[in-house]
Amino acid sequence: MAAVANDMLLKMRRVHAAPWIVVLALAGTATQPAAAPAGDTASLRTGQVMEHLVCGADSERSYALYLPSAFRPDRRWPVMILMDPRGRALVPLELFRPAAEDLGYVLVSSYDTASDGPREPNILALRALLPEIEARFSPAPGRIYFTGFSGTARFAWDVGALMGKKLAGLIGVGAGRPPAYDPPSPATFAFFGIAGTDDFNYEELRVLNRTLDEGSQPHRFAAFDGPHAWPPGPVCTAALEWMELQAMRTGLRPHSDSLLGRLHQAAVNRALELDGDPLMTAEAWTAIAEDFAGLLDVTAESVRAEQLSASQDVRTARRREQELLLARDRYQQRFTTWLEQVDSASNPPVTARSLRTLEIARLQRRRDGKDSLDAAAARRILAHVFSYTA
Repeated sequence: MAAVANDMLLKMRRVHAAPWIVVLALAGTATQPAAAPAGDTASLRTGQVMEHLVCGADSERSYALYLPSAFRPDRRWPVMILMDPRGRALVPLELFRPAAEDLGYVLVSSYDTASDGPREPNILALRALLPEIEARFSPAPGRIYFTGFSGTARFAWDVGALMGKKLAGLIGVGAGRPPAYDPPSPATFAFFGIAGTDDFNYEELRVLNRTLDEGSQPHRFAAFDGPHAWPPGPVCTAALEWMELQAMRTGLRPHSDSLLGRLHQAAVNRALELDGDPLMTAEAWTAIAEDFAGLLDVTAESVRAEQLSASQDVRTARRREQELLLARDRYQQRFTTWLEQVDSASNPPVTARSLRTLEIARLQRRRDGKDSLDAAAARRILAHVFSYTA
């Protein structure tokens, strides 16, 4: 595993050597708890978070760990690698911990991953973590999972393409695929995309979800009320439950009628909670019908999905979503032109003129308007502008 990891990640380094715009500082080690010895398996505790362990292959790389209460080293376990874009290992680990405990996943969360800068920290982090996982945590064959947010979500797509069937799934939050991504054919891993309704990358993930509809890669999308951030715990649970369902569908884990029934009921409960959003409700029932087809009788769910999808409310919402997407694309072109002019100018731009050029006042009025879809679209555009100008 170590040799494979080194070869794979060195290949990535050659392909993605170009630096990004800003290098982000990784989490410091001065305030972290004392590290556990790298090879001391007996010191690993189950059912509780171990905040700081050092990688045996690279003492400069460290991670937080959660082993489910049922963990035993003589069994094989699904392992999820969490990559926060600021190296805040405990943030995603705590969000996914309840589902990991329930479903029996090992969580390994890096302190060394970063976003918006060179990919080198992420490459080095995985080069240390992959052999660590193989040596210490008994990963089930083909059941490594990645979870990334923002730039680390994009990074995970490229790594996933190189890992082949070793990677079972990717949960990508707040960002889609990297530019010029060349997807493997056939797709080798499942994808669960997540974005906040105020996330400036929300449309990107919506478009990606529709793009994946045209292919064979298992995929789902979930939204939550919020900005460009990690989602709430229940959304993380939904994502991990969906990955477990995919593992059952593909034979990566044994079939379980009791678990299947529980996952189905959880999905139905989430769909019922979306009743105020016609489009998301229709998509949720469609997902249930597709995800459980061949495993459970989903005749009722299929009928409900078809009825909702054909309703006037859903057709109107789809048309409105497309209109807002096109409007955002037009604004994005104008904003890109403005950025290029600012970069090439000898003097800083005049604030008042920039506000007029970027139509900030109009966007603020839209943000405060009664049309919820339009208001959310305006919030996302304002968040995008702020991310580049703050």
